[in-house]
Amino acid sequence: MSKTSIIKFGFLAAGLAVAGGQTINPTDGGGRPAGLNQASSGVLRPLTPESEAGTDAGLAAISGITQPSGPLADPNLNDMPALNEDGVAILTTGEEAAGNWWRVVPMFSAGVVYDDNIFISNTDRKGDAIFNIGGGFALEIGDYRTLEENYLLLEYLASGYFFSKYTSQNSFGQNASLLGQYRFNQLAVQLESQYQYINGAQRQVGGFTTRNLVYNDLRFIYDVSEKTSFDLELSQDSNIYNSPYNSSYYFQATAGMDYLILPKVRVGLEGTAGYTTAVNNPDQTYQIVNARAKYDLTGKVAIKATGGVQFNQYVTGGEGMRVSPVFSLGAEYLPFPNTAISLIGYRNLFVSPSLDNQDYWATGLELGITQTIAQKFQVGLSGGYENDTYVSNLPGVDADRVDNFFFIQPQISYNFLKYLTATVFYEHRFNDSTLEFDTWYDNQVGFEISASF
Repeated sequence: MSKTSIIKFGFLAAGLAVAGGQTINPTDGGGRPAGLNQASSGVLRPLTPESEAGTDAGLAAISGITQPSGPLADPNLNDMPALNEDGVAILTTGEEAAGNWWRVVPMFSAGVVYDDNIFISNTDRKGDAIFNIGGGFALEIGDYRTLEENYLLLEYLASGYFFSKYTSQNSFGQNASLLGQYRFNQLAVQLESQYQYINGAQRQVGGFTTRNLVYNDLRFIYDVSEKTSFDLELSQDSNIYNSPYNSSYYFQATAGMDYLILPKVRVGLEGTAGYTTAVNNPDQTYQIVNARAKYDLTGKVAIKATGGVQFNQYVTGGEGMRVSPVFSLGAEYLPFPNTAISLIGYRNLFVSPSLDNQDYWATGLELGITQTIAQKFQVGLSGGYENDTYVSNLPGVDADRVDNFFFIQPQISYNFLKYLTATVFYEHRFNDSTLEFDTWYDNQVGFEISASF
């Protein structure tokens, strides 16, 4: 089977990962938005440089690929807003097993990373080398190459993290995903589920914690004509923390429509109604009204954007209604066959997992670029910035925390065998907070070898 090479810029700060089976990073949230503006699901799947084997849509849709590192503090990636529909996807189908209607793809990875501040501490910085080993498989049935007709994708990845000095932090992480579609002529019904168990540092809580992330989404997409389509989406998102942190549970429905105004341009409207309940926070209802647009020049440019207004109400004695703009932006550009550039911007409201009776507005921008050289080397550089401004959701609570988070990561990968990829990376992170305890920086350098068969 052909090796899958996927670059998942929906989690840009997780690096420009190469190869089909990477370690699950316990600091990532699997790409599911954890906040109130979970306006339509779907992973932003970027353009990928042309490769010898090409890329199958199946693994690109379901793989939880992250940077090769241990349970360290990453950007607010699990709070990234998902873009609507099934994501931006300009994919090249591999020639492997062209007539097969199913396949199993085993995955394996192992590596080591050194971090000079594993506990993301402001003053008591501790460094350690962390070894990781992971494995799993993907089962793909049906139209897993184009994801247009009926298909079922299953994936399971498990990883162990072993600290050389602070062995009490050794941990186990796992990720199980399901994505399926059944088409009734003009109506497509899609089901997406994901479960993650994560034990590691988390930026919003300022230290190590254990989380269970559960996401379920049911979508109905009805094509009235070649130009007009309607969609309905029902979703549930749970972020379950160990005490003393605040677990949160989200339930929402989104309805929308799109119209093809030009051969490559779709525009539309969507409305969202949701309800959230969280520990040590008042229950909330919210409504979002968004305009959305998508531009898709196959093989060259893809742009998807939503923008609108969120109305938030606290229904159990909290603050009055809050109104604020929200948006999601994703863009990919292939200026040359072996070069890919990706840009993501977002603004959304989230419940704080560590501060009682507080939410925060996350506004961020992420940029990445990769260059493939001689079909063997791939060089990447990614960086980004996020501002988190905390607001009170209960009268009498002072919310004065503001975080400014920056990161930059260069990376290089080499495909030295048909199924095997080696990756070396460096990453610098810096969180500047008005709360001294939550101000920290760290550096990490790592190596990983990974394979998919």
